[in-house]
Amino acid sequence: MKDTTTLTIEGMDCPSCTSKIEGAVCQIPGVQNVRLNYTNQKLHFEGADEASQAVKQAVERLGYKVRSPGHETGSASQEWWQTGKGGMVILTGAMLGLAFLLSFILPRFADYAFLIAALVALVPLVRKAWAGALAGQPFTIETLVSLAVVGAIGLGEIAEAAVVVFFFLVGELLEMVAAGKARKSVQALADLVPKTAFLVEDGKAREVDAAQLTVGDLIEVRPGDRVPADGVITEGNTAVDLSAVTGESVPRRMGPGDEVFAGAINADGAIRLRVEAGAENNMIARIMHLVEEAEASKAPTARFIERFSRWYTPGVIAVSGLIMVLPPLLVGASWEAWVYKGLAILLIGCPCALVLSPPAAITSGISAGARQGL
Repeated sequence: MKDTTTLTIEGMDCPSCTSKIEGAVCQIPGVQNVRLNYTNQKLHFEGADEASQAVKQAVERLGYKVRSPGHETGSASQEWWQTGKGGMVILTGAMLGLAFLLSFILPRFADYAFLIAALVALVPLVRKAWAGALAGQPFTIETLVSLAVVGAIGLGEIAEAAVVVFFFLVGELLEMVAAGKARKSVQALADLVPKTAFLVEDGKAREVDAAQLTVGDLIEVRPGDRVPADGVITEGNTAVDLSAVTGESVPRRMGPGDEVFAGAINADGAIRLRVEAGAENNMIARIMHLVEEAEASKAPTARFIERFSRWYTPGVIAVSGLIMVLPPLLVGASWEAWVYKGLAILLIGCPCALVLSPPAAITSGISAGARQGL
Protein backbone atom coordinates (compact mmCIF):
# COMPACT_ATOMS: atom_id res chain seq x y z
CA MET A 1 0.00 0.00 0.00
CA LYS A 2 1.29 3.43 -0.93
CA ASP A 3 1.32 6.05 1.80
CA THR A 4 1.06 9.81 1.39
CA THR A 5 4.24 11.60 2.42
CA THR A 6 4.60 15.31 3.13
CA LEU A 7 7.88 17.23 2.94
CA THR A 8 8.69 20.92 3.32
CA ILE A 9 10.62 22.49 0.44
CA GLU A 10 12.69 25.57 1.28
CA GLY A 11 14.18 27.99 -1.23
CA MET A 12 11.25 28.51 -3.63
CA ASP A 13 10.91 32.14 -4.66
CA CYS A 14 8.88 31.84 -7.86
CA PRO A 15 5.87 29.66 -8.78
CA SER A 16 7.83 28.31 -11.75
CA CYS A 17 9.89 26.47 -9.12
CA THR A 18 6.84 24.31 -8.39
CA SER A 19 6.56 22.97 -11.93
CA LYS A 20 10.32 22.33 -11.98
CA ILE A 21 10.17 20.33 -8.74
CA GLU A 22 6.96 18.49 -9.65
CA GLY A 23 8.43 17.53 -13.02
CA ALA A 24 11.56 16.08 -11.40
CA VAL A 25 9.63 14.18 -8.72
CA CYS A 26 7.09 12.76 -11.20
CA GLN A 27 9.94 11.07 -13.07
CA ILE A 28 10.86 8.96 -10.03
CA PRO A 29 9.56 5.37 -10.41
CA GLY A 30 6.85 4.47 -7.92
CA VAL A 31 5.91 8.06 -7.05
CA GLN A 32 2.38 9.22 -7.86
CA ASN A 33 -0.06 12.09 -7.20
CA VAL A 34 2.65 14.72 -6.75
CA ARG A 35 1.31 18.05 -5.45
CA LEU A 36 3.40 21.02 -4.38
CA ASN A 37 1.78 24.01 -2.68
CA TYR A 38 3.87 27.08 -3.45
CA THR A 39 2.54 29.14 -0.55
CA ASN A 40 3.00 26.75 2.36
CA GLN A 41 5.97 24.99 0.67
CA LYS A 42 4.47 21.54 1.29
CA LEU A 43 5.20 18.71 -1.16
CA HIS A 44 2.71 15.82 -1.05
CA PHE A 45 3.21 12.55 -2.92
CA GLU A 46 2.26 8.89 -2.76
CA GLY A 47 4.87 6.15 -2.81
CA ALA A 48 6.64 3.46 -0.88
CA ASP A 49 8.82 4.40 2.09
CA GLU A 50 12.03 4.00 0.09
CA ALA A 51 10.76 6.53 -2.47
CA SER A 52 11.05 9.39 0.05
CA GLN A 53 14.85 9.33 -0.07
CA ALA A 54 14.83 9.40 -3.86
CA VAL A 55 12.45 12.38 -3.79
CA LYS A 56 14.69 14.25 -1.34
CA GLN A 57 17.75 13.65 -3.51
CA ALA A 58 15.94 14.75 -6.68
CA VAL A 59 14.75 18.00 -5.08
CA GLU A 60 18.13 18.76 -3.49
CA ARG A 61 19.85 18.29 -6.86
CA LEU A 62 17.70 21.16 -8.12
CA GLY A 63 19.18 23.41 -5.43
CA TYR A 64 16.37 23.38 -2.86
CA LYS A 65 16.39 22.26 0.77
CA VAL A 66 14.11 19.47 1.96
CA ARG A 67 12.84 19.23 5.54
CA SER A 68 10.47 16.91 7.32
CA PRO A 69 7.34 18.60 8.77
CA GLY A 70 8.17 20.07 12.16
CA HIS A 71 11.89 20.34 11.37
CA GLU A 72 11.82 23.57 9.35
CA THR A 73 14.71 25.97 9.86
CA GLY A 74 12.54 29.04 10.39
CA SER A 75 14.06 30.76 7.36
CA ALA A 76 10.77 32.60 6.80
CA SER A 77 11.56 34.76 9.85
CA GLN A 78 14.95 35.79 8.45
CA GLU A 79 15.53 39.25 7.06
CA TRP A 80 16.43 39.37 3.37
CA TRP A 81 20.11 40.15 4.04
CA GLN A 82 20.38 37.04 6.22
CA THR A 83 19.45 34.70 3.38
CA GLY A 84 21.76 33.11 0.83
CA LYS A 85 20.22 35.13 -1.99
CA GLY A 86 20.56 38.34 -0.01
CA GLY A 87 24.21 37.61 0.71
CA MET A 88 24.87 36.93 -2.98
CA VAL A 89 23.23 40.22 -3.98
CA ILE A 90 25.31 42.14 -1.43
CA LEU A 91 28.53 40.41 -2.53
CA THR A 92 27.86 40.89 -6.24
CA GLY A 93 26.78 44.50 -5.70
CA ALA A 94 29.96 45.27 -3.76
CA MET A 95 32.13 43.68 -6.46
CA LEU A 96 30.23 45.56 -9.14
CA GLY A 97 30.71 48.84 -7.29
CA LEU A 98 34.43 48.12 -6.99
CA ALA A 99 34.60 47.37 -10.71
CA PHE A 100 32.96 50.70 -11.58
CA LEU A 101 35.38 52.45 -9.24
CA LEU A 102 38.34 50.76 -10.95
CA SER A 103 37.01 51.86 -14.34
CA PHE A 104 37.75 55.45 -13.27
CA ILE A 105 40.95 54.85 -11.28
CA LEU A 106 42.61 51.92 -13.10
CA PRO A 107 40.67 51.39 -16.35
CA ARG A 108 42.89 48.54 -17.58
CA PHE A 109 41.85 46.38 -14.59
CA ALA A 110 38.14 47.22 -14.75
CA ASP A 111 37.21 44.42 -17.18
CA TYR A 112 38.81 41.83 -14.93
CA ALA A 113 36.79 43.11 -11.97
CA PHE A 114 33.57 43.06 -14.01
CA LEU A 115 34.38 39.52 -15.19
CA ILE A 116 34.92 38.28 -11.63
CA ALA A 117 31.64 39.87 -10.49
CA ALA A 118 29.76 38.30 -13.41
CA LEU A 119 31.25 34.84 -12.87
CA VAL A 120 30.61 34.87 -9.11
CA ALA A 121 26.94 35.65 -9.70
CA LEU A 122 26.70 33.28 -12.67
CA VAL A 123 27.97 30.14 -10.92
CA PRO A 124 24.79 29.42 -8.88
CA LEU A 125 22.60 30.14 -11.93
CA VAL A 126 24.56 27.73 -14.13
CA ARG A 127 24.44 25.11 -11.39
CA LYS A 128 20.65 25.39 -11.13
CA ALA A 129 20.24 25.40 -14.92
CA TRP A 130 22.38 22.26 -15.22
CA ALA A 131 20.54 20.52 -12.39
CA GLY A 132 17.23 21.36 -14.06
CA ALA A 133 18.45 19.94 -17.36
CA LEU A 134 19.52 16.70 -15.68
CA ALA A 135 16.09 16.49 -14.04
CA GLY A 136 14.33 16.81 -17.40
CA GLN A 137 13.66 20.57 -17.14
CA PRO A 138 16.16 22.12 -19.61
CA PHE A 139 14.17 25.28 -20.35
CA THR A 140 14.25 27.29 -17.13
CA ILE A 141 14.69 30.92 -16.18
CA GLU A 142 18.27 30.19 -15.15
CA THR A 143 18.94 28.75 -18.61
CA LEU A 144 17.75 31.96 -20.27
CA VAL A 145 19.92 34.23 -18.16
CA SER A 146 22.97 31.95 -18.22
CA LEU A 147 22.96 31.77 -22.02
CA ALA A 148 22.56 35.53 -22.31
CA VAL A 149 25.33 36.35 -19.83
CA VAL A 150 27.79 33.83 -21.30
CA GLY A 151 27.03 35.18 -24.76
CA ALA A 152 27.58 38.77 -23.63
CA ILE A 153 30.93 37.81 -22.11
CA GLY A 154 31.84 36.08 -25.38
CA LEU A 155 31.05 39.27 -27.29
CA GLY A 156 33.29 41.26 -24.95
CA GLU A 157 30.40 43.11 -23.27
CA ILE A 158 31.69 42.13 -19.84
CA ALA A 159 30.37 45.13 -17.90
CA GLU A 160 26.89 44.64 -19.37
CA ALA A 161 27.01 40.94 -18.46
CA ALA A 162 27.89 41.74 -14.85
CA VAL A 163 25.16 44.37 -14.55
CA VAL A 164 22.54 42.08 -16.10
CA VAL A 165 23.24 39.13 -13.83
CA PHE A 166 23.29 41.46 -10.80
CA PHE A 167 19.86 42.88 -11.62
CA PHE A 168 18.55 39.36 -12.21
CA LEU A 169 19.69 38.42 -8.70
CA VAL A 170 18.02 41.56 -7.34
CA GLY A 171 14.80 40.54 -9.12
CA GLU A 172 14.98 37.05 -7.62
CA LEU A 173 15.53 38.58 -4.19
CA LEU A 174 12.46 40.81 -4.58
CA GLU A 175 10.41 37.78 -5.62
CA MET A 176 11.64 35.91 -2.55
CA VAL A 177 10.62 38.83 -0.31
CA ALA A 178 7.16 39.03 -1.94
CA ALA A 179 6.66 35.27 -1.55
CA GLY A 180 7.79 35.46 2.07
CA LYS A 181 5.25 38.17 2.85
CA ALA A 182 2.46 36.08 1.33
CA ARG A 183 3.51 33.08 3.45
CA LYS A 184 3.72 35.22 6.58
CA SER A 185 0.18 36.48 6.02
CA VAL A 186 -1.05 32.88 6.10
CA GLN A 187 1.15 32.01 9.09
CA ALA A 188 -0.42 34.95 10.94
CA LEU A 189 -3.61 32.90 11.14
CA ALA A 190 -1.87 30.15 13.09
CA ASP A 191 -0.33 32.75 15.38
CA LEU A 192 -3.80 33.75 16.57
CA VAL A 193 -3.82 30.69 18.83
CA PRO A 194 -1.63 31.14 21.94
CA LYS A 195 1.14 28.63 22.55
CA THR A 196 0.23 28.08 26.20
CA ALA A 197 -2.95 27.65 28.23
CA PHE A 198 -3.94 27.54 31.90
CA LEU A 199 -5.18 24.03 32.68
CA VAL A 200 -7.40 23.77 35.78
CA GLU A 201 -6.82 20.69 37.94
CA ASP A 202 -8.07 20.28 41.50
CA GLY A 203 -9.26 23.88 41.43
CA LYS A 204 -5.80 25.27 40.57
CA ALA A 205 -4.60 26.60 37.21
CA ARG A 206 -1.17 25.75 35.84
CA GLU A 207 0.41 26.76 32.56
CA VAL A 208 0.73 24.00 29.93
CA ASP A 209 1.42 23.69 26.22
CA ALA A 210 -1.82 24.50 24.37
CA ALA A 211 -1.12 21.69 21.87
CA GLN A 212 -1.46 19.18 24.73
CA LEU A 213 -5.06 20.13 25.52
CA THR A 214 -7.59 17.37 24.94
CA VAL A 215 -11.36 17.27 24.72
CA GLY A 216 -12.88 17.56 28.18
CA ASP A 217 -10.05 19.55 29.79
CA LEU A 218 -11.04 22.54 31.92
CA ILE A 219 -9.04 25.69 31.17
CA GLU A 220 -8.97 29.23 32.51
CA VAL A 221 -8.79 32.27 30.23
CA ARG A 222 -7.82 35.53 31.89
CA PRO A 223 -8.80 39.07 30.81
CA GLY A 224 -6.86 40.20 27.73
CA ASP A 225 -5.74 36.68 26.80
CA ARG A 226 -6.59 34.83 23.60
CA VAL A 227 -8.64 31.66 23.89
CA PRO A 228 -6.31 28.66 23.32
CA ALA A 229 -8.96 26.13 22.25
CA ASP A 230 -12.55 25.79 21.13
CA GLY A 231 -14.77 25.24 24.13
CA VAL A 232 -17.94 25.99 26.10
CA ILE A 233 -17.92 28.44 29.01
CA THR A 234 -18.62 26.79 32.35
CA GLU A 235 -17.90 29.70 34.72
CA GLY A 236 -17.78 33.48 34.41
CA ASN A 237 -19.17 36.21 32.19
CA THR A 238 -17.19 38.36 29.80
CA ALA A 239 -17.12 40.21 26.49
CA VAL A 240 -15.40 38.17 23.78
CA ASP A 241 -13.78 39.76 20.72
CA LEU A 242 -14.46 37.34 17.84
CA SER A 243 -13.34 39.68 15.04
CA ALA A 244 -10.33 37.56 14.10
CA VAL A 245 -12.49 34.43 13.77
CA THR A 246 -15.96 35.50 12.62
CA GLY A 247 -15.38 39.07 11.49
CA GLU A 248 -17.76 40.54 14.09
CA SER A 249 -16.77 44.13 14.78
CA VAL A 250 -18.35 44.39 18.26
CA PRO A 251 -17.36 42.13 21.20
CA ARG A 252 -20.13 39.73 22.21
CA ARG A 253 -21.26 39.22 25.84
CA MET A 254 -20.94 35.57 26.80
CA GLY A 255 -21.58 33.41 29.83
CA PRO A 256 -22.00 29.78 30.91
CA GLY A 257 -23.16 27.55 28.04
CA ASP A 258 -21.87 29.82 25.26
CA GLU A 259 -19.36 28.46 22.75
CA VAL A 260 -16.01 30.23 22.31
CA PHE A 261 -13.53 29.70 19.47
CA ALA A 262 -9.75 29.45 19.61
CA GLY A 263 -8.11 32.76 18.67
CA ALA A 264 -10.86 34.92 20.18
CA ILE A 265 -9.87 37.55 22.77
CA ASN A 266 -11.30 37.53 26.29
CA ALA A 267 -11.93 41.22 26.85
CA ASP A 268 -12.81 41.93 30.47
CA GLY A 269 -13.52 38.95 32.74
CA ALA A 270 -11.90 35.68 33.81
CA ILE A 271 -13.72 32.63 32.49
CA ARG A 272 -13.36 28.88 32.58
CA LEU A 273 -14.34 26.68 29.69
CA ARG A 274 -14.52 23.01 28.78
CA VAL A 275 -12.38 22.12 25.73
CA GLU A 276 -14.52 20.81 22.85
CA ALA A 277 -11.82 20.30 20.17
CA GLY A 278 -8.12 19.49 20.13
CA ALA A 279 -5.46 21.74 18.65
CA GLU A 280 -5.57 19.97 15.30
CA ASN A 281 -9.33 20.45 14.95
CA ASN A 282 -10.09 23.88 16.44
CA MET A 283 -11.63 26.75 14.48
CA ILE A 284 -8.29 28.26 13.41
CA ALA A 285 -6.99 24.85 12.29
CA ARG A 286 -10.13 24.35 10.19
CA ILE A 287 -9.75 27.82 8.67
CA MET A 288 -6.10 27.05 7.86
CA HIS A 289 -7.17 23.82 6.19
CA LEU A 290 -9.73 25.67 4.08
CA VAL A 291 -7.10 28.27 3.14
CA GLU A 292 -4.70 25.53 2.02
CA GLU A 293 -7.45 23.86 0.00
CA ALA A 294 -8.32 27.17 -1.66
CA GLU A 295 -4.68 27.80 -2.53
CA ALA A 296 -4.19 24.26 -3.85
CA SER A 297 -7.18 24.59 -6.21
CA LYS A 298 -5.64 26.81 -8.84
CA ALA A 299 -7.69 29.59 -10.36
CA PRO A 300 -8.26 29.47 -14.15
CA THR A 301 -5.84 32.38 -14.62
CA ALA A 302 -3.13 30.60 -12.63
CA ARG A 303 -3.64 27.37 -14.60
CA PHE A 304 -3.43 29.26 -17.90
CA ILE A 305 -0.27 31.11 -16.83
CA GLU A 306 1.33 27.85 -15.69
CA ARG A 307 0.62 26.14 -19.03
CA PHE A 308 1.74 29.22 -20.94
CA SER A 309 5.05 29.50 -19.08
CA ARG A 310 5.96 25.89 -19.97
CA TRP A 311 5.96 26.78 -23.66
CA TYR A 312 7.06 30.38 -23.24
CA THR A 313 10.67 29.73 -22.18
CA PRO A 314 11.60 27.36 -25.04
CA GLY A 315 9.74 29.73 -27.37
CA VAL A 316 11.88 32.66 -26.24
CA ILE A 317 15.06 30.62 -26.77
CA ALA A 318 13.89 29.61 -30.27
CA VAL A 319 12.99 33.19 -31.24
CA SER A 320 16.30 34.45 -29.88
CA GLY A 321 18.19 31.85 -31.93
CA LEU A 322 16.33 32.81 -35.10
CA ILE A 323 17.04 36.51 -34.53
CA MET A 324 20.74 35.70 -34.15
CA VAL A 325 21.13 33.67 -37.35
CA LEU A 326 18.47 34.62 -39.90
CA PRO A 327 19.44 38.25 -40.71
CA PRO A 328 23.16 37.43 -41.16
CA LEU A 329 22.37 34.36 -43.27
CA LEU A 330 19.60 35.86 -45.38
CA VAL A 331 20.69 39.47 -45.92
CA GLY A 332 24.35 39.43 -44.86
CA ALA A 333 23.82 41.56 -41.74
CA SER A 334 26.47 41.87 -39.05
CA TRP A 335 26.74 38.73 -36.92
CA GLU A 336 27.89 40.66 -33.87
CA ALA A 337 24.97 43.10 -34.00
CA TRP A 338 22.31 40.41 -34.40
CA VAL A 339 23.81 38.03 -31.86
CA TYR A 340 23.72 40.95 -29.42
CA LYS A 341 20.03 41.55 -30.24
CA GLY A 342 19.26 37.86 -29.79
CA LEU A 343 20.91 37.89 -26.38
CA ALA A 344 18.82 40.93 -25.45
CA ILE A 345 15.68 38.91 -26.24
CA LEU A 346 16.85 36.22 -23.83
CA LEU A 347 17.37 38.79 -21.09
CA ILE A 348 13.99 40.46 -21.38
CA GLY A 349 12.18 37.13 -21.75
CA CYS A 350 12.24 36.12 -18.07
CA PRO A 351 8.58 35.34 -17.13
CA CYS A 352 9.01 35.29 -13.34
CA ALA A 353 6.79 38.32 -12.73
CA LEU A 354 4.12 36.76 -14.95
CA VAL A 355 3.96 33.46 -13.09
CA LEU A 356 4.39 35.07 -9.64
CA SER A 357 1.46 37.49 -9.87
CA PRO A 358 -1.56 35.09 -9.78
CA PRO A 359 -0.54 32.98 -6.74
CA ALA A 360 0.74 36.01 -4.83
CA ALA A 361 -2.53 37.88 -5.37
CA ILE A 362 -4.66 34.81 -4.59
CA THR A 363 -2.71 33.99 -1.44
CA SER A 364 -2.88 37.55 -0.14
CA GLY A 365 -6.61 37.75 -0.83
CA ILE A 366 -7.43 34.40 0.76
CA SER A 367 -5.37 35.05 3.88
CA ALA A 368 -6.79 38.57 4.28
CA GLY A 369 -10.32 37.20 3.96
CA ALA A 370 -9.61 34.44 6.46
CA ARG A 371 -8.27 36.96 8.99
CA GLN A 372 -11.50 38.93 8.60
CA GLY A 373 -13.56 35.81 9.31
CA LEU A 374 -14.90 35.46 5.75
